[in-house]
Amino acid sequence: MGFTGFVEAASVRAPAIIGMAIVAAVAGAWSNAPHWLFYALTIALLLLAAVVWARRGLTRQLKSKEQLGFRRNRDWFRFEFFAKGTPRGYYALAFLSWFAVVLTGLRLPYAAVAIAGMMLTVAWGEDRRRYPSERLEEP
Repeated sequence: MGFTGFVEAASVRAPAIIGMAIVAAVAGAWSNAPHWLFYALTIALLLLAAVVWARRGLTRQLKSKEQLGFRRNRDWFRFEFFAKGTPRGYYALAFLSWFAVVLTGLRLPYAAVAIAGMMLTVAWGEDRRRYPSERLEEP
């Protein structure tokens, strides 16, 4: 499996990775687990979030509204504001990662894992979001 296959697999499995990171952050905060483990997990999640976001999210940032399938700026703004086209389960993961930050009590190494999970959630949502121009291309 090459790098592209790794990135695709990471994007597909991102919800499961986020769920495990949230559970690890809360369990670690409640049990006072070693800090080095959670710093390493935070770095791994941040790198994974950057890779997943760069897969498609970055290229979409550089496209014009016409290339994304919008005719007016307000149509694009409304699409973004109401978070249309987001993948199923996005809001649940976003809420759970926010709730994990609260449950960790904002203690640094554990809350950092929850925040990194939140960043991976946003990157996964951006990667899996479908714009009107992409919906027309699908069979």
